[in-house]
Amino acid sequence: MMTDYYMYPAEDARSIISQTLASLENNPEIKNHIIVCGIHSAIKSFIMPLRARYLHNFQVQKIVIITGEPNERSGDHIDSHIWQSISRFKDVYLVNGSPLKQETLYNANINYADKVVILGHDSTLGSDVSDEMLDAESIYIY
Repeated sequence: MMTDYYMYPAEDARSIISQTLASLENNPEIKNHIIVCGIHSAIKSFIMPLRARYLHNFQVQKIVIITGEPNERSGDHIDSHIWQSISRFKDVYLVNGSPLKQETLYNANINYADKVVILGHDSTLGSDVSDEMLDAESIYIY
């Protein structure tokens, strides 16, 4: 897999703590990046084509994931199995907070972002949201 994608070797997988940053605001190294609002169990499938080696003629864009507020049950911002699936990809950063808050968007350096992707509700992660309100948060973020 390392020959097909820009990844760290298995022994160099990044810890969730080392890739979670309080703020990237005005960071000159984080520009023209992709901001992803939310976490989805299939986020690896989103990141893989962005890290494919066949894109060698293009600059690989950094990815900043806004992880959301901590999970009330575990206290984590991202499920460990999801982080394990993406921790080896290069230039993936996490920013804790809600994309509904302007401060969080500034922490993700939104003023210099190239793209923003808003992920919809992931029913596999479980939630107390009613069926009628599934898309409400995504629409509000937009």
